[in-house]
Amino acid sequence: MNSKLTKMFFVALTTSLTINAFAQTEQDRKKILADTNVDFLMQFSKEQADITEKNMVIAKQKAEELGMPVSGLTKDGSYFELVGLHENGELKYYRTFNNVANASSLTTAKAQYLHNANILGQNMIAGIWDGGIPMQNHVSLAGRVVVKDNGANLSPVGYAHATHVGGTIAASNVLPNVKGFLPSATLWANNFSQDVSEMASQAAQGLIFSNHSYGFDAENIGSVGVGFFGRYGSDARSYDVLANNAPYYTIVFAAGNDNGGSTPNPTKGGRDLLSQGGVSKNTIVVAAINGIQNYSGASSVTIAGFSSWGPTDDFRIKPDISAKGVSVLSLGVGGLADTEFNQGTSMAAPAVTGVVGLWQQKYKESFGVFMRSATVRALMAHTASEAGAAPGPDYKFGWGVINAEAGALVMEAKQADLATIDERTLENGTVYEVDFVYQALQPLVATIAWNDPAGTALNTGTDFNVKALVNDLDLRIINLDTNLEYLPWALVKSWTTSGAGIINKADNDVDNIEKIEITGAPSGNYRLRVSHKGTLAGGSQLYSLIMSGAGERLSVEENVLEKMVLYPNPVSDQLTVSLGDTALNDVDFEIFDMSGRKVQSMKNDASYSAASLNINVSGLSSGMYILKAKSGNAESTFKFVKK
Repeated sequence: MNSKLTKMFFVALTTSLTINAFAQTEQDRKKILADTNVDFLMQFSKEQADITEKNMVIAKQKAEELGMPVSGLTKDGSYFELVGLHENGELKYYRTFNNVANASSLTTAKAQYLHNANILGQNMIAGIWDGGIPMQNHVSLAGRVVVKDNGANLSPVGYAHATHVGGTIAASNVLPNVKGFLPSATLWANNFSQDVSEMASQAAQGLIFSNHSYGFDAENIGSVGVGFFGRYGSDARSYDVLANNAPYYTIVFAAGNDNGGSTPNPTKGGRDLLSQGGVSKNTIVVAAINGIQNYSGASSVTIAGFSSWGPTDDFRIKPDISAKGVSVLSLGVGGLADTEFNQGTSMAAPAVTGVVGLWQQKYKESFGVFMRSATVRALMAHTASEAGAAPGPDYKFGWGVINAEAGALVMEAKQADLATIDERTLENGTVYEVDFVYQALQPLVATIAWNDPAGTALNTGTDFNVKALVNDLDLRIINLDTNLEYLPWALVKSWTTSGAGIINKADNDVDNIEKIEITGAPSGNYRLRVSHKGTLAGGSQLYSLIMSGAGERLSVEENVLEKMVLYPNPVSDQLTVSLGDTALNDVDFEIFDMSGRKVQSMKNDASYSAASLNINVSGLSSGMYILKAKSGNAESTFKFVKK
């Protein structure tokens, strides 16, 4: 299927964005669940609960026979708990990823931009699975913690860890220097012992994002062996099954704290330390970095020494993203107003979960719908701040540092028709193509992401470089004037490469996020293409496309607004817009800078009878701007220069 247009930004945006949830109205909730496989999720939830309960009976008996604990503390103060059995019968433990031990998490993630716009998590719900339940009567969470399971863990450490994580997500700002990303949101709180089952049932209730600051306890690795790391196993597969039946549900996992300790994979130089949820294709996996006060480039970012590295055994880009995880100030349990510092990938993950919630709220307020989880992951990769020694993504930082402001600006650019955020379906055997004119005013960036079908679990004890990817989509941009083809980022499939050599631009046949970045290319005629290899499982694949930097949209629709003229141009103070003999009644005007940020707006009501209007632009800085005029379904955009 081909669809060629004269301008990229006349593409019909958001083909099937039909979601909202619990957060607003019952009608919105019905929209989300209409695209969610509720019956499957409820059955899957029951099956997972039954499996876990049966395994736990055997696991506890085996632990007693071996003299192993059911729960306790690791040497670094993390809480661990027996949760069942591995496939080979070994005891399976989860542990929270905190290292007990000044730029804030909010500053590092650039979340203040959304807070300043009053995007604070109002009416949003964040799921949290942890070693316990956050302190419900803490002054910063009071009245906003809903216990969704019966697994409230009274262990002081599990309780404390969940409270700190929950505070990063949702603490109000009643205490000095402590404010969560979503200070007005509600937490649905759960113990992690039945996570997959409960996640499925709560996704079936409309939950659209959740945090998981725990994972495999590598210190109790037993005979599972280092081959467990990086392998696409049954746990990873379960999260992908869940994600594919709840397409709006974003699952955020901490990468783990196994670097620099006694458990790194000795043959990989510290790489290949991800497991379980950290290896899933459709989750967001978060690495920990030091805080950043003023980002000025990749050199601003330093990885935390404990943060687990990827990649996966099939060389997928994991972790996906990074956030502050060192010296994070959040809530403590020593009193109703207690705070404490903590560090770990456990502290980094809730920062990303918070950004996901902020983005979903802004998107809903801007466009009336929520994003699919694939769109969230595409936005994450598309707008991440650069980190690491190599350009593009790597196996330490993922796509870079989460950048809440940049994600918001792409949404605003979409409103100004300067960017595309598009949710589409690729049918088997078809190609999606669209032609556009690149004006070379900014770098050109295009990203696709999709929830890939669950692959075959590999549960043997050795490493296998077997691709977990099922549906292999391909993103390309072609310069039609020179026939030059631009390729996406892909990790070099080697355990020994380093520095800039770890990444290149090539055919990516393992990741379900593909991103093309073009700098220094000439202006001209270009084509974006999305295709696929082989046969698509299920006959089609939902995917999300984001593109920015191409330039303005020129509408091909005939409407009266196209006759509008602007003068003088360039302008100093007063910009006059005129429709000749036609009245400018009931016309909205918005002005955007070239990054897509809305800088000014005004509206004429139906009683305005004049055919011209003066807009005061004296407060704008010198530069190029886009004026967008809209009346009903008709709209046009115009470029002008402020002197």
